Amino acid sequence: IVTNQADDSGSRVAESFDGRPAEAPLLLVEFTEPTGTVRVPEDEPTIQDGIDAADDGATVLIAAGTYEERVTVDDKAVRIECVSPDTTVIDPESNSGEAVRFSSSASGSALINCKVRGASHSVRLYGDDIGFRLQ
Repeated sequence: IVTNQADDSGSRVAESFDGRPAEAPLLLVEFTEPTGTVRVPEDEPTIQDGIDAADDGATVLIAAGTYEERVTVDDKAVRIECVSPDTTVIDPESNSGEAVRFSSSASGSALINCKVRGASHSVRLYGDDIGFRLQ
């Protein structure tokens, strides 16, 4: 086991706990969770809040449950991914309108593994030139 300490000159040196110089240089590595994923409901309480908080190109990962809301993606490409269509449902509880809406400025978005029900239009794409993937 080695530590990273300053010597008398202020230079950083690696040494073992018994005070002897370390046999190999010390590499300090900081581990962080990858960016670009917003978890619902862990990070944000609703799918729409997750989409709003996500950066362009991010993934909104949705845990099991029934989410009684309408979802709109207007200004960025996001990957909306549910853990399983058997356990994750988007259900706005109203038969009018759409449950999930993507505009043309959301080109590059995806809806993956989600069960969508309870609306007259499950998923609606608005615009002339939208790139979208539904799995």
